[in-house]
Amino acid sequence: MSWISLHNHSRYSILDSTIEAKKLARLAKENDMKAIALTDSYNMSGAVEFYKACIDLDIKPIIGCEIWVANGSRFEKKRRVNVPMAHPLILLVKNEIGYKNLCALSSKGYVEGFYYYPRIDKDLLKEHSEGLICLSGPANSSLSHKILNDTEEGIEKEITWFSDVFKDDFYFEIQLHQMSDEDIEKDQMKKESWVFQKLTSFVEKEKKLKDEFLKYSDKYSIKYVATNDVHYERAPDWKGHEILLNIASNVPCEIWERDSKGIPRYKIANPKRKTYPSHEYYFKSPDQMQKIFEGYESSLENTIEIADKCNFSFDLKTKHYPVFYPPDLKETDDRAKKAEEYLLKLCTDAIDKRYSDDKLKEVKERFPNEDPKDIIDKRLKHEFELISSKGMCDYFLIVYDFISWAKNKNIPVGPGRGSAAGSIISYLIGITDIEPLRFNLFFERFINPERIAYPDIDVDICMDRRSEVIDYTVKKYGKEKVAQIITFGTMKAKMAIKDVGR
Repeated sequence: MSWISLHNHSRYSILDSTIEAKKLARLAKENDMKAIALTDSYNMSGAVEFYKACIDLDIKPIIGCEIWVANGSRFEKKRRVNVPMAHPLILLVKNEIGYKNLCALSSKGYVEGFYYYPRIDKDLLKEHSEGLICLSGPANSSLSHKILNDTEEGIEKEITWFSDVFKDDFYFEIQLHQMSDEDIEKDQMKKESWVFQKLTSFVEKEKKLKDEFLKYSDKYSIKYVATNDVHYERAPDWKGHEILLNIASNVPCEIWERDSKGIPRYKIANPKRKTYPSHEYYFKSPDQMQKIFEGYESSLENTIEIADKCNFSFDLKTKHYPVFYPPDLKETDDRAKKAEEYLLKLCTDAIDKRYSDDKLKEVKERFPNEDPKDIIDKRLKHEFELISSKGMCDYFLIVYDFISWAKNKNIPVGPGRGSAAGSIISYLIGITDIEPLRFNLFFERFINPERIAYPDIDVDICMDRRSEVIDYTVKKYGKEKVAQIITFGTMKAKMAIKDVGR
C-alpha cells in the first residue's frame, strides 16, 4: 500500500517551516511517492520552485495552499470574544481553472481580508471553488471546531455547505500526531507539565476528531484522507522549528531564573514561548503512516485518488511579455519591425540632444585618438544589433515609455543604476542619465551575447507616486501583462546566528 503526502509546508510558510520547497520533491523521491503536494500558509510563492523540482525528479507536483477562512465576512476587521478570527482549510489544484481560482483566493486574502493575517470568507470560497479539491483541514479547522464545540445541527450544516460546494472533491482530513513513550522521554516532554498537558490534550482532540469524521463519513458518504502536517524534515528538527516560531513571535525560548534578590542564576525554558503541541510534524514515509493509521487503510488509499485527480501543469515555455505599438502603426505594418525602426530613430534623433559639446569633449578626453561621434555611432550600432537580434526592442521601448510618462508628470525618477547604465541606448532614450562612454562602462555587463535571459533594468521611482506609474503601465499594456513580484530575504549564517541568539 502506498500513500501521498498532501499537507506540506515549505519555508514559504514564513517562519513556520524549515524545509525548502525543492527539498519536498527529493523527500517524495526518496520515499517512493509518485506525487506530493505543497500547501504553504496563505501564499503560493513556492509553487514554481516546487513544480520544477518535482518535474526534474519525475514526481507529480500538486499545487495547493493552506487558506484561512474568516468566521463571518473577510471585510470584518475586529476580534470577537472566544471566537477565532479564522480557520485553516487545505485546497489542492486539479486543473488550470483551479489554479486560477486558488491564485484569486490567495491574492484576495491579502488585499481584501487581511487582519493580522490573510483571510477569505465562504462567499469568496464558493465563488472560486471550481477546479479545487478541499480537505477539511487540521484540528483547528472550522469543521473541527464545530465538531468539538457546536450542536449536531451546526455540525451538519457545516458539512452540508462544504459538500454542496465541492461535491465529490470534499474530503475529511484526519491527522494523528501521537508521540511514542520513547520519544516523549527522549524529548523530555514531561519536564514541563504544561508542555506534556498540551500534547495530551491535543492527541485526545485528534483521536476524537478521527472518530467523529469516520461517523460522518458513513452518514454523508464523504471520504476521509490521512495527512501529516509537515513543517520540518526529520524528527530532531523540532528544536530548530521551535526556535523559528519564536523568532517570528519575538519571544525568547529561555529566560533567566532569578534568586530572592533578583540576581539571575541560570536559564530555564520560557513557559510563554510558542510551541507546537507535538514533535511529530516531520516528513513521514508511507510505511510510517501505515503503522499510524493501521485499520484505516482507506484513508491512505484516498490520497492516491486525490493525486490522480490533480493534473495541473505550468506552461514555462510560452512567454507572456507585453508588446510596444509605435506611433502611426498601420494594420499592414510588421509591428516588430516598426518597433525596431522606432527605437533606432529615438536613438539617432537624441544624439545631438544628449551629446552636447561638453559631453563630446568628455568622450574625447576618454578616447583622445578617435572622433567622439564615430565612437558614439559604433557603440550605438553594436548595441542595437545585439538588442534587435535578441528581440529586446519592445523591452527597451516599454521601459522608455513609462519613464517618459513619469518624467512628463513630474514624478521623480532616478538617474539609473546597475548594469543598464552601461548601455548607450539606455542613455540616449532617457532610461538612464549616466553617459557610459565617459566612464568606459561595458555594455556586455548588461547584455551578454552568450546569455539568453533578459537583463534587469533597475529603475528608481519616487515612492510616494510609484503607484501612478504602475497604474499607467497596467492601463496601457493590460493587467494580464503586468505583475509585481516579491523579494524574499533568507536567513544566511550571520543573520541566523543573530536571530537565534536573540
